[in-house]
Amino acid sequence: MSNMVFLVVCCLVTWVIFLDSHSIGMKHKNLWVVGTFLLMPLVVPLYLIRRAQFLYERKLTPRQEREAKAREESRKRRQKAEKARMEWEIAQRKKAKDDPAGAAAARAKNYREKHEMRLALDHALIEQQQRHKKQWGIHSKL
Repeated sequence: MSNMVFLVVCCLVTWVIFLDSHSIGMKHKNLWVVGTFLLMPLVVPLYLIRRAQFLYERKLTPRQEREAKAREESRKRRQKAEKARMEWEIAQRKKAKDDPAGAAAARAKNYREKHEMRLALDHALIEQQQRHKKQWGIHSKL
């Protein structure tokens, strides 16, 4: 009779460990189940220790949680900005399609502004190079 009770308890404990190990996703789940059934008094305390270690390994520190939250917020901001950029591009294409002359004039104006800016920067660079040559005594020999 006592052997039968021990076998029933062993089966129940094995079933509980089976459910628990599979629910938390431990490694070597089936090995724990077989070990529990064959060597219950030895394996159950080891399983409880390993379970605690496994669950503790999965926890994030407060710093890691903050960093994960910051990464998630950053990802959401990037997605929102990308969506807004795509909507803006679609609106620009629609505007260009509706008014091709106005779009061409806007592109020409944009090009002129950029060209003027490049010319101004090139002129400023040449002046700066001439000042440095004069300050440092560098003379080009032609």
